[in-house]
Amino acid sequence: LPLAKYVYLETTKQLIPDDIEKIQKRYKEIDLPILILWGKEDVSIRVHNAYKLKRDLKNSKLRIFPEVGHMPNEEVPEKVVFEILKFMEED
Repeated sequence: LPLAKYVYLETTKQLIPDDIEKIQKRYKEIDLPILILWGKEDVSIRVHNAYKLKRDLKNSKLRIFPEVGHMPNEEVPEKVVFEILKFMEED
């Protein structure tokens, strides 16, 4: 439909809490191992946010899937499982 993308993006904007900046500032306090999986073609939450998360979460690993959108687990489930298993087997 002609306005579907617009409606989708406007809906996702409403999911962001009012105090998101306060929450994001606390990311640097997290020291748990974290695996960040991201689709390079995500139009809901752009890939530059993945790099920012990687920078803010000091004990994180980032894997970006090319030609994948917002749902890597549905678009490339085999690759997602592979990355999760590899992450879980690491120190």
